[in-house]
Amino acid sequence: MRFVFTVLVASVAAAQPELAFRHLTIDNGLSQNSVNCIHQDRLGFMWFGTQDGLNRYDGYEFKQYHHEPGNPNSLGNNYVWTIHEDRDGIFWIGSFGGGLTRFDPATETFMVFKHEKGNPRSLSNNHVFSIVEFPESTLWLCTDDGLNKFDKRTQLVTRYFNTPDNIEGLPTNHMGAIAIQKPDYLWLETNRGLARFTIRSGATEYFTTDPTTGTIPLGYVQGLTMHDAILSIVCAAGLLECDVKNRTTSVVIDRRQIADTTLIMRGAISDRRGSLWVGTSNGLLQFDRRQRRITRHLHDPDNEKTLTHNNILSLYQSNDDVIWIGTRNGLNQLQRIKENFGALRRQEHLTNTLSHKTVGPVLEDSRGIVWLGTPDGLNAYDRVRKMFTVFKNDPRNPNTISANYILSLCEDSKGMLWVGTRGGGMNRLSFPKNDIQAVSITRFVAEGRSGLRSNTIHSIREDSAGTLWVGTAGHGLAKYNPHEGTFKHFESASDGSGPSHTYVYCILEDSFGNMWIGTPTGGLNLFDRESERFIYIHNVSENLGSLSNNIVLTLVEDSAHALWVGTAGGLNKLILPLRPNLMRFFRDSVNIDEDSLFVRYGRREGFPNDVIYGILQDDGGNLWLSTNRGLIVFNEDSSKHVLRIFDVSDGLQNNEFNQNGYFRNAAGEMYFAGIDGVNIFHPDSIRGNAFVPPVVFTDFLLFNKSVLLGPRRDEHTFTLEKAIHSTETLKLSHDHDVLSFTFAALGFINPERQLYAYRLEGFDKDWISAGQKRSVTYTNLDPGEYVLRVRASNNDGVWNEEGAGIALTIPPPPWLSWYAYLFYGVSALMIVTGIIRMRVKSATRELETKGRIERARLDEREVVRKQSSADFHDEAGHRLTKIALFTELARGESGSNHKLREYLAKVEEHTKDLSSGMRDFIWVLDPTKETLLETLQRLRDFGNSMFGYTDTKFVAPLPVGDGGQLVLSMEGRRALMLIFKEAMNNCLKYSEALSVELTATVHNGTLEIILADDGKGFDVNATSDGYGLKTMKERAMRLGAALTVSSHPNKKTVVRFACDIRRLCG
Repeated sequence: MRFVFTVLVASVAAAQPELAFRHLTIDNGLSQNSVNCIHQDRLGFMWFGTQDGLNRYDGYEFKQYHHEPGNPNSLGNNYVWTIHEDRDGIFWIGSFGGGLTRFDPATETFMVFKHEKGNPRSLSNNHVFSIVEFPESTLWLCTDDGLNKFDKRTQLVTRYFNTPDNIEGLPTNHMGAIAIQKPDYLWLETNRGLARFTIRSGATEYFTTDPTTGTIPLGYVQGLTMHDAILSIVCAAGLLECDVKNRTTSVVIDRRQIADTTLIMRGAISDRRGSLWVGTSNGLLQFDRRQRRITRHLHDPDNEKTLTHNNILSLYQSNDDVIWIGTRNGLNQLQRIKENFGALRRQEHLTNTLSHKTVGPVLEDSRGIVWLGTPDGLNAYDRVRKMFTVFKNDPRNPNTISANYILSLCEDSKGMLWVGTRGGGMNRLSFPKNDIQAVSITRFVAEGRSGLRSNTIHSIREDSAGTLWVGTAGHGLAKYNPHEGTFKHFESASDGSGPSHTYVYCILEDSFGNMWIGTPTGGLNLFDRESERFIYIHNVSENLGSLSNNIVLTLVEDSAHALWVGTAGGLNKLILPLRPNLMRFFRDSVNIDEDSLFVRYGRREGFPNDVIYGILQDDGGNLWLSTNRGLIVFNEDSSKHVLRIFDVSDGLQNNEFNQNGYFRNAAGEMYFAGIDGVNIFHPDSIRGNAFVPPVVFTDFLLFNKSVLLGPRRDEHTFTLEKAIHSTETLKLSHDHDVLSFTFAALGFINPERQLYAYRLEGFDKDWISAGQKRSVTYTNLDPGEYVLRVRASNNDGVWNEEGAGIALTIPPPPWLSWYAYLFYGVSALMIVTGIIRMRVKSATRELETKGRIERARLDEREVVRKQSSADFHDEAGHRLTKIALFTELARGESGSNHKLREYLAKVEEHTKDLSSGMRDFIWVLDPTKETLLETLQRLRDFGNSMFGYTDTKFVAPLPVGDGGQLVLSMEGRRALMLIFKEAMNNCLKYSEALSVELTATVHNGTLEIILADDGKGFDVNATSDGYGLKTMKERAMRLGAALTVSSHPNKKTVVRFACDIRRLCG
């Protein structure tokens, strides 16, 4: 058994850069400033128990929960002492006087369990100080009157008390914290030591000294934690770590080494960087395990970045490594990532600190001492000893600096420090014993023997030859002769014999021996030390390739030998590469007013500010620029140019820096000084925040009013069944026309710099950048299914691509629902059907009317035709009969007049022809003779009458079938009659045939009529125009028919007629 005892110093005033705390109080929305307990839930929300309510924090806003008298669905008491979250996400809250409260964050419902007089299965006391769970579903509660075991399933309590007759019972009934040693024990904090409770038997072992070695008195115990068999105990002896497995104890912090005898140590936590944090009654202790060093952090009323109160009540580390400190005066946040920017600030309550809050020039000398110039003295800071030495003017002591306002610093090649002041000239500090306490100071002032003409020195530089160059106020540039101890001045001039301005702000010798001079309004000067001539390079308003501004504040040559010029109007890079004898090149080859000499960078490239005070290059080639609005990391070769911008929220001393306040040491560390101290850091240590913040919805609003959680009061009120952060799907109404959501990324490092983007799937085609806005509103969404997704980044641009999502269902209004559309469809079908029926009926009536009219017209036409035919037949027949009668009478009277008889015979012949044609004409007019069959029968009758008195046999079978009933047009009937009557006449006159046959067929819509004889035939080609053939073919052509005549001498003749039957019917 061994005992390890570690002695540590109590505090190191200004021994390391001061921590900067962010504050959250009632002014920010906290319900009350005494923060008793802190917890982060599984979603990432922070919860704070105060003496007046429970608070939820999302990085931007607080939501408060309070006890409401008469409302069982509220906190048991507003004095919240402890919070425990079980594996189901249910909170168990212990309060002072309110018993145990079960709280479901998803539904925001409460259930309170209190002591019930006469019920031994209820709580033994309503003051609940701590809660743990082991095993599952069993809660252990330390109360002001015993230990309670609470079964979550049965909601019944088993009590354990201190009783005089039970020697294995609890040592006291008042207990605080609990620590679990699985699987057998509970360690209990008491005001008289430590108790170990055996879970199975209920037996208790009491310790007044450490439980492993028994050598260290405990006294009161204020905090207990168990991790990996290490029991950490905060007690009157300090902070102990007991290895319960190996039975060893280490004293991490010995209370006796802390000078403040009234200080009471309370809870402790270990962070992920290896530091131990201990809350006390008088400040916060930070213990660095690696360096075995304690730092005590206290409230400073003159420094707003310190703790809000020294009485620490609670400690917690969130998922993003933020340390939360609950005090009597609100919350304090310590964002440890900001400690990368180490900061030295003046601490008013300490003597070992900066002499002034504002730091101008800064320099680390060859001995490792950091020199800081302020308006109130020169400060030397020993980084190893963490000690400041301040040099000030003492009018009675010439071995002091000549003035306290320090403007410039320079260490020469001999290790001497040159100090430029405002109003006191220049000082040279030498250290014969290499000890800053044994300093020898030589003053150089105006009107002195040295010949220095100005007492205000803005810049001092030693060149590669060991010559010291001094930039003055009012007397230009001065060159110091160390052998004679005198100065040679180059006063302001316009002819090249002196600088372009009486003030010289900065001096640089580049690696090729060229000397560059920066002035306040005279631009940049190139100085040739051999010829002692100056070339003036200035801004030309109409030349965008000229210097951007004539106020030159800083000059630097980078590792690629490019010259960078920081001005009050942005950053400039000289396009011309640096080279030896650059003066000659400028003089011979450059037109300063017209040539493009510089590339400019500034606000257009994303700079927050164009005033460039200092430029330092890191090992990666990046330029670090100090400005009036933070620190810029710049890279010319990057597409973005501006890689990062840091501000005071990242741990900078302030957003505003100072001229000459920049320096890089041999190790690559950078110093940037400003109006509230100096930052010291290595660029490689500045790592971004890699924490990916969870994204949650924090509120849902309808018509710009938050929707309440709980059951609906009526059918017109819309409420949420679960809190919006726990809701997966929202089923809305068709009349929810204005929807709004708020959301938050639960990262607590500079949350004001977190960015958001959202997209409503089903509505938005692309992601919409919201910047730092944490809400979105949609109006008049169409019915349908949507998913609202939100993404967010942390303060350093690391995005949570998965983000949060919530499904939205918007049903159609009743008049647009499926059953409405079914009704509309059926109704439309009925209407259309009715309309169609009406139209069909109307059209039918119209057609019937038209039919009747047409039939009446046809009937009337047929009657007229029939009557005309009969009238014409009667009248014409009567007249022809008279002609024939008178012709016969005239023949009887003619006697032997042969000439007259011949004429009468011709009259009689023509009369017969006229009678025959008239009969055909009348037949055509007769509407009862319209069919094909009747037409063919008419031709057959004509043939029979023609050949009946001759020796020629005429046959006409006419088997036309159903086609015989086809109705032919008047023109068709007349053409057929005339064609075949002509053909029969020719046959009778010329063929000398013994037989003639007339046939007709209808096949596939074509009528074919053939007249064939067995006569002597004829030569068709020789007589093509004879026998009336031409007239016959013309008649056939008018019908669209084909008429062919085939015949040869001494052979039969065939006349064939073929026509589309529709042509004959039309």
